[in-house]
Amino acid sequence: MKKKSFYLAKVSFKTNNFSKSANMSEAVLTSSLKSSLSKNELSETVIYYIESLNKLSDRTRFKKAAKALVKDLKQIKSDKVFRSVYERVAYLYIEFMASTSGTN
Repeated sequence: MKKKSFYLAKVSFKTNNFSKSANMSEAVLTSSLKSSLSKNELSETVIYYIESLNKLSDRTRFKKAAKALVKDLKQIKSDKVFRSVYERVAYLYIEFMASTSGTN
């Protein structure tokens, strides 16, 4: 039962309910539940969160979350599981920043 939010985030993401996925993922990432997740589950949650925010129109929320995730993931990017997560989040953040500045 502890992982209910994780699974709700996963199902919501897979069914393209990005608003619910973002909210459930955020609930997981900001709670003590994250300590009961495996590295793979935690990395999936981060991906569900950032990808869901990227698909939504709330660019302020995306920017804030992406910036914080890049900062946090940079500290553990040497971990094999989180390296690709860091790269994906950093890529989306850079892409977002470039699109808002109007440059290619």
